[in-house]
Amino acid sequence: MSQTHPQDISVRIAQPKDRNQIFQIQIDAIHVICSRDYNSEQIAALLDDKQLQYSVGNEWGEVVFVAEIEDTIVGFSALLRHRVSAVYVHPHYVRRGVGRQLLTALEREAVSRHVKRLAVMA
Repeated sequence: MSQTHPQDISVRIAQPKDRNQIFQIQIDAIHVICSRDYNSEQIAALLDDKQLQYSVGNEWGEVVFVAEIEDTIVGFSALLRHRVSAVYVHPHYVRRGVGRQLLTALEREAVSRHVKRLAVMA
């Protein structure tokens, strides 16, 4: 596994063209990380629920950030009003600072919107 430095990670607002990569990261992360704690039916139900949520997310004013390393999207996060609604990192890029950078982007966005407190839904 190669070493990634925080300065190698760029974070930006997600674009419509990123949608398929965002879904794939979510699917990969859930399959790999949740497989230790959930059976296949539970994982399938979780994925169905999440895909529905993100298909209508922007209609609710959700802002989504993507993290990139060398022009490859490796994670995403989402803020819905005062709530962190998602933080996903592709399993190949965990423990490299990607999640930290995505959370920092959400915090800055919340501050710019005068949000005093963030909630995290798990």
